[in-house]
Amino acid sequence: MSINLLIIGVLFQVLATHQTLLPNMEEKLALGEGGITCPPDIKTYTRLNGVKWCSIPAYWPVNYDEAKSWCEGAGGTLAGFDNAAQRKIAADYAKKILKELGMTSGAFWIGAYRKKECQVSNWKKVKACLPAEKNSIEWIDGNTTSTDGFNFRKGQPDYNMGNQNAVYMVVGEDVVDRYGVWKNEEMDDVR
Repeated sequence: MSINLLIIGVLFQVLATHQTLLPNMEEKLALGEGGITCPPDIKTYTRLNGVKWCSIPAYWPVNYDEAKSWCEGAGGTLAGFDNAAQRKIAADYAKKILKELGMTSGAFWIGAYRKKECQVSNWKKVKACLPAEKNSIEWIDGNTTSTDGFNFRKGQPDYNMGNQNAVYMVVGEDVVDRYGVWKNEEMDDVR
């Protein structure tokens, strides 16, 4: 059986010391003297550098640029993951959103983007871009420092047709398409 993967939203994160948010975000996050207090139902990350973030899945179909702009306008950024544990927390949280929407699988934009030097047709010959699953993509939030949070499906990222710079993460049950099976937490470079 083949099903199409629907990009249903973004994994949004906001720096836990940030004070400027869109009005609708203030309903989810409490502003305090030390910055933002993440409520119990909002996942909190501590980056490897000690910086704290609140993570919120937002759900509506948008393209990468719209997702990035919305997050920045809300005082945050698309989510990055320092390791598999952070990625799993975000995926589990996003699965709850899928369940609320009556869906079993979907994809969320994340804060990973192809490095400038790897946005060339002969990128596989650029030593700094290899191996691709660790070196051709980078986190955009300025605080995620490790590539251990990446979980690309075998053969990805592939920069297909020379224009796949953005990254999404599959969440939920396995998805089958013309390229094979996509598993929970696997990532793909797309555009």
